[in-house]
Amino acid sequence: MKKEQSGNENYVHRVRDNIQKYVDELIEENEKLHALVEMLEETGSRHQNEAVAAKEELDRQRSQRDELRQQIEQAREEHDTISSRYHEIERQNNDLANLYVASYRLHESLGREEIIGVIQEIVINLIGSEELAIFERANDELDLIASHGIDLEQLRSTMLDSKGVGSVREVAAGVMDSGVCYVASPEQRAQSESNLSACVPLVLNGESIGAIAVFRLLAHKPEFEPLDLELFDLLASHAAVALHYSKRDAADASS
Repeated sequence: MKKEQSGNENYVHRVRDNIQKYVDELIEENEKLHALVEMLEETGSRHQNEAVAAKEELDRQRSQRDELRQQIEQAREEHDTISSRYHEIERQNNDLANLYVASYRLHESLGREEIIGVIQEIVINLIGSEELAIFERANDELDLIASHGIDLEQLRSTMLDSKGVGSVREVAAGVMDSGVCYVASPEQRAQSESNLSACVPLVLNGESIGAIAVFRLLAHKPEFEPLDLELFDLLASHAAVALHYSKRDAADASS
């Protein structure tokens, strides 16, 4: 009997030990899980902080990138402005050089034919027309003294003798009376039978002594430019002086 009771007690102890051992294992496992959860939470929190920091860094880099893009765009605009200004100054310097050379050549030339040749070169190479005529006042008449690129017979028979509105004779006489350069508008050029584009009075001491008629412009030049107007002013005064004194010198030489 005692033996049976002792066996039961041993069984109970074993069961209790096993249960205690299982409970201890559960507690230990729970502690491990708790520690793992804490580690995961800590890792997650760290990752979240790192993600926030990374997002802030990304936002900062994006902001820097946008700022750099604005600076680059501003620098590009400034470069374009400076480049445009440089080309404009370069063009102005070139225009001034052309004006100086044209003026110098007019005053350097002594012979009448040479002066007429220089005037033609200025119109052809600088203004951009290969069709021109040079007139001179003689006893209140308008004489054609030189031309280039146009039919002289046609000019004399139709353009010069024409009494119609807009004829070369009428325009030349008008600019000599007024002393004001005539520049045809695109509509006027389209309606003109002579293709007259401009007419420049040759003015000496406030009096017009002649005129230069410029006809069809070259194909690559649809309109006159600011330099052309400066050249017109130069021709109006300097060419007039050169022609006048060359004519006087020729008359003195012949007498």
